[in-house]
Amino acid sequence: MRAFDSAGCVSVGIGRFFGRRLASQLGSALLLLAACAQAPTISSQPLDATPSDARSERDDADAAQQLSCSRLTSWRSETVKSSASNARIALGPNGEVHLLYAALDGLHYARRSPDHGWQSELIDAYDHEAVRKHTPSFAVDKDGLVHVAFFRHRRVNIERTIGRLTYAQRQQDGRWHTEAVSDETGDGSAVTLRVDSAGSVHLLYIDQRQGRLIHSLRAGSNNWQQTIVDETNTASGPSLTIDASDGLHVAYYRSERSGHLYGRGQLTYAYRSAQETHFTSETIEALQLISPTAIATHMLREKGRKAARPMVHLTYYELPLGPSTPPGWRYQARDPASGKWRKETIPLAEQTSPRSASDDPLGFAVSNSGATHFLVEPISPAGRVIYYALREADGDWTVTALVSCPEAWMLRDRPALALNASDQCAHIAFAETNGASANNTTGTTLAAPPRFDLLYLSPCLSATMH
Repeated sequence: MRAFDSAGCVSVGIGRFFGRRLASQLGSALLLLAACAQAPTISSQPLDATPSDARSERDDADAAQQLSCSRLTSWRSETVKSSASNARIALGPNGEVHLLYAALDGLHYARRSPDHGWQSELIDAYDHEAVRKHTPSFAVDKDGLVHVAFFRHRRVNIERTIGRLTYAQRQQDGRWHTEAVSDETGDGSAVTLRVDSAGSVHLLYIDQRQGRLIHSLRAGSNNWQQTIVDETNTASGPSLTIDASDGLHVAYYRSERSGHLYGRGQLTYAYRSAQETHFTSETIEALQLISPTAIATHMLREKGRKAARPMVHLTYYELPLGPSTPPGWRYQARDPASGKWRKETIPLAEQTSPRSASDDPLGFAVSNSGATHFLVEPISPAGRVIYYALREADGDWTVTALVSCPEAWMLRDRPALALNASDQCAHIAFAETNGASANNTTGTTLAAPPRFDLLYLSPCLSATMH
């Protein structure tokens, strides 16, 4: 069994987000890790409980060591940014790494240059009415333009906020153009942004004000064309991908009860070709979902057919409706010829539930050869572990523990993953506390000031990439 697929590696973004109260009190580290397809023995390497950049300035080294997360020892690292969280990651046309993250002053974008390190820019600043919650998504198109979607949240009262869906594009001259996607406001949550081969921007989001699952296409500046994917007011956990033929693929969960996030309902798939204007949907199966979905495709070449067809892959965490099947992380693939779905359980040592039922994206990508890459982070009584799971095209699985923390709160944001076909390496970004005492879940004594370090770790990095 090969430990990594030769067609590609993955990029993963994870951020720490403590909320307004805890953000100024907890010490954390934002890390970027990278691993190569050429490292087949990675799953057997030990975890190292000592951070790669020793922090002699900590006030309480013993407490910091006791609470530090363990990581694979052979991966290199580099610092990106201090005091950041809620990271997202994307790769440019030449394999360059781009990040979104939330800082105390607003939403930031950063890009990595081999010559100049990390360069950061402010996209959207918080003001006195803003709520520090962006739930962003972004992509880099074939020309290197950066496209970002996020919700600008404003507090209505102590219990409720409203969000306006906003789009931002980084121009060739480095300036940011920002526009509202819709005049409507509501308590919208996550949004998914994808760019097709022509450079057109597609958004998928739930309008919580009316409960509709909406696809929105940018037809020009301040010109968005909306299509309703589902208007039942029961959709949750949606995800979107675009195949090589510009077909749109959507996965989401349709709950049995209006206004409920997850619970009993139907796992649903919807598709729209590049030539169509409406979506056709089908029910995959009835189940209980407590995580968002994640969907990806690769073009499958079949015997007897000249043209390749998209094969659809998806993942999620399931609580079964009956006692016959245990809960766990699932993987499904749709045969393009028969339309039938094949279901498997990701073979993790721990099949415990994800951190929360939030709409933060799952880490998930598929290579051109059909190898499927996951990043999952179950919570157990022993803390939290981030697993990298690879399913090769022949069905073989390899699961590697990348990060292990003694306390679940030390890693908060869910992984996000993108496949890099150019440099064949895996990149991981996550926020990790750096020496706060065991009391910091209540916002009390600190052992170190707030800090985030973005580390880039991989044996495949050349000397010019540091």
